[in-house]
Amino acid sequence: MKFGMKRLLCFCMVALMMTGFVGCSNAGASSKTEQTELKVAYGKDTGVASEKGNGDMLLTIFAGERLVEVVEGEVVPSIAESWEVKDSGKTISFKIKEGLKFSDGSDLTAKEVKLKFDRNIALKNTSWTEVDRIEKIEVPDDYTINFYYKDGMDGYVALAGFAEYGNTIVSPNSFQTPGDPTTPMVKFIGSGSWKVADYVKDQYTTFVPNENYSGDPVKLEKITVSMIKDDEARVLALQSGDVDAVVDYYHGGSAYTPRNLLSALKEEGFQVLKQEMPMTTVLAFNYTNNEAWKNIKLRQALNYAVNKDEISGLFDGWISPANDAYFSDCSPYTTALGKQSYQYDPEKARKLLAESGLTGFSPKMIVNSENADEVKLAELLQSMLKESDINLQLDVMDATKYAEVKKTADWDLCSYYIGGPERRIYSRNEGRFDKTAPEFGSSGCFTSDTIATAVQKAVDPFDEKERKAGFKEFYAAIDAEAACVPLYYDAVFVVANEGVEGIEYIGSEPRFDQVTYKK
Repeated sequence: MKFGMKRLLCFCMVALMMTGFVGCSNAGASSKTEQTELKVAYGKDTGVASEKGNGDMLLTIFAGERLVEVVEGEVVPSIAESWEVKDSGKTISFKIKEGLKFSDGSDLTAKEVKLKFDRNIALKNTSWTEVDRIEKIEVPDDYTINFYYKDGMDGYVALAGFAEYGNTIVSPNSFQTPGDPTTPMVKFIGSGSWKVADYVKDQYTTFVPNENYSGDPVKLEKITVSMIKDDEARVLALQSGDVDAVVDYYHGGSAYTPRNLLSALKEEGFQVLKQEMPMTTVLAFNYTNNEAWKNIKLRQALNYAVNKDEISGLFDGWISPANDAYFSDCSPYTTALGKQSYQYDPEKARKLLAESGLTGFSPKMIVNSENADEVKLAELLQSMLKESDINLQLDVMDATKYAEVKKTADWDLCSYYIGGPERRIYSRNEGRFDKTAPEFGSSGCFTSDTIATAVQKAVDPFDEKERKAGFKEFYAAIDAEAACVPLYYDAVFVVANEGVEGIEYIGSEPRFDQVTYKK
């Protein structure tokens, strides 16, 4: 099978536009000054320097590139101009574009590409990178790299894995001992549109244009990304003028602008930009440690007991309720699947609960106190489930304790997520629903042999028609077995001053290459 530039990257572009100035003349509007720097607040450290890591997602998107990308469910070229799948999928051979350079001016060839995968394999950075599938790597010439897969570990999910954040290609000069990828990464030297000019851990990262970038040049002279861990503190920094924009964590699900503050920010004149992602926040069951959750009638009862429209209302409608498929229509092949089986019906929930022999059921939900939205959600669920005679008990704790307790049998429910950023849609679905996947957790979404077989049909085939049929079977399987309770579709937001224009989304990831700013 031969793949080339048969598809262009489809940009989901939303330009942040000014809406006008009430009571201001044209002369007043034109007096605004073109800015050369944008100051951004972000809830995570960018991880420019790391002993074993690969950098934060924002960093890898700003300053890095990967062999391929995933757009609308399809793998498309990036550093690799083409690839060939051989031996029924057991070998994938990439042709690297010629003339590419890292931001330090050094050459980017197949040898440098191999170095990154050598690092991930040596340091066991296997989570979502899919490198644990690889048996060996060969570089027959400067612009060819071949990956050979272990028996039963190939498939489209392996190809899509090359788009993973952790597989971003960096220069050999990024490492403490140049050329030795097993030593700590002391600086991030990639081939993306920006390069790192300055970095102070847990404080800020300064990006400037990469003059060696092979694509269109960026428009700003500098972007400073300040780490502000507290969600509300980021909002205050925007309101006070200390920063010009607040960006959600690129992964989604944490370190984001509280949804119930978005309407107020919009009323204050800030622009609120939203892009839905193929990730759904769900109510997950501790079925591996609690036999009760293996009862399908109990899982179905919970699905009927939840009013998703009311949950959306909790966040002022900024988040879409998961009333349709388990994933929003920005996920691969979700269109025309119709509505899921479970619509809000407390009476049916009570009936199923009685049939399961669990009338008066009092499950315990663990809640991360450091996520204000999660606490609000849990409190709403507690009130809501009473309508179905389910007495939800909340155990609110800090993030450290939460992570420890989640490994035990001392809970029944938690807020969780399925899916993820678009580039992870294959690996994440496999990792959530197939017990043989290395990323499969010990608790969370219910799975079975039927679901696991269906998800492999969705993520393995190289043929698009086969994948489409597989996804349809997979979505139907998790619906039939009530694998979790889908609550709402996640999104990545940017909140910015009115003079910021040109932010683009590729998938669910905001890009700042073509941003201009007047104030």
